[in-house]
Amino acid sequence: MLLKTEKPEMILRQLEPEDIYNLYNWTNKPEIASFFVFSRLPGSIEKTKKFLNSQLEGDPNNIHLVIEKLEPKEFIGVISLKNINWIDRNAEYAIVITDKKNMGKGYAKAASLAILKYAFLTINLERVYLNVLSTNLRAINFYERIGFRKEGILRRHVFKEGEYVDLLWYGILKSECLELLSNGL
Repeated sequence: MLLKTEKPEMILRQLEPEDIYNLYNWTNKPEIASFFVFSRLPGSIEKTKKFLNSQLEGDPNNIHLVIEKLEPKEFIGVISLKNINWIDRNAEYAIVITDKKNMGKGYAKAASLAILKYAFLTINLERVYLNVLSTNLRAINFYERIGFRKEGILRRHVFKEGEYVDLLWYGILKSECLELLSNGL
């Protein structure tokens, strides 16, 4: 799968075997991994290989795409539609930009708009949702800017770096996203 974005200098592409070290390295960066619910450092190369192999074999319920800059070729991050529920027409969204030098340059927005268009217009989902730690203010602001709405709070749900943190749930409906896109988001 290959998705073009509003930024001609970048694409979203399928994971490849050569991505193993990029995946392993960012999951072990404390400044990145500290914002993820699943992260319990250190990660292992074996766990990363298992994840990558499951994706290379083709998992119809999870789509993980590399955010890649074309010139010069650079692995910028990963964007996902996970836990796709084909009956209820919903999926969980996730994104990571793996290096601070690539943050604030519009890559996350372009990748997110491309995958949301894919979710709602190509595979006909009705709802896309996400969860985020309440301490990840940069991500929360970003999600709200691209149309996600807060739907719930799981209070003191995650034990992270010595303290309990709230887990926030956000969602966006197909009709909401299409309206935002038609208004030039």
